[in-house]
Amino acid sequence: MPSDAVKYNDSLIAIQDKVGERDDVFQNSHDSTPEYIQACYNDLLGQVNTSLTQTEKMGPLGDYDDFRKACLEFLGTYKGVIETEYKGIMDIVIKPDSLITVEEDSVNMELYDRAIDKMDAAISKMVSVQEEFARKFNFQILNSEAE
Repeated sequence: MPSDAVKYNDSLIAIQDKVGERDDVFQNSHDSTPEYIQACYNDLLGQVNTSLTQTEKMGPLGDYDDFRKACLEFLGTYKGVIETEYKGIMDIVIKPDSLITVEEDSVNMELYDRAIDKMDAAISKMVSVQEEFARKFNFQILNSEAE
């Protein structure tokens, strides 16, 4: 069963990595045109929804479902951050720099900090369950992928 567990782990991580890749594109889009920023946001939101669906469809590994459930919770948190904090950030950064007020800049930083706090907590919880999964199925995790 370890090789099945390794494949299961790597599949769940690959699904999440797709969201991370889209997040990187969104984060790097903030100095672009409003249309491109919006497109990157929509792409990120679409990917998190796709990743949630893919993770839901995977089902448990045998009778063990804690890791998949932790991944679903992580992706649910990610979606909430996208729809709340990232949406607020996007609404600010799509404006020309000259029109962004000091207050909006402050709100932008608060939203960013809140997003980081939420994501750090969600990642920590998911990684903890992933480590438990690896111990249960006797494999090691290196850089989130199993070895």
